[in-house]
Amino acid sequence: MFGLRPGHRLAVCVDVDPMAERDDSDMLPRVMVVSRVRYRYDTLGWRGDSHYHLFVVDIENSESYQITDGDWDDTAPVWSPDGSQIAFVSGRRDDRDFFALNEAYTVSATGENPN
Repeated sequence: MFGLRPGHRLAVCVDVDPMAERDDSDMLPRVMVVSRVRYRYDTLGWRGDSHYHLFVVDIENSESYQITDGDWDDTAPVWSPDGSQIAFVSGRRDDRDFFALNEAYTVSATGENPN
């Protein structure tokens, strides 16, 4: 998912996997501690510890920076008309493992002060 801002910036939703940076030369068994119940919405399995977060990409120079983080999914980015804010939906409730309820939030396009 992405939201295009007129000009040169793009807001994108990326699945961030904390295990992705693992060094595969280490052949020890991978131990996984499950702290949340997170199933895929298509009912085909467990989602693991990856979460969708928002990034802003400058399409002129390919530089990017992450603007959301946390133990939840942030999706559906939409730019404000002046380009200073990005609205998105997120399931940040404590009962998010059992109820797929999302709420709307905003964050500065620089990633400061999510509301």
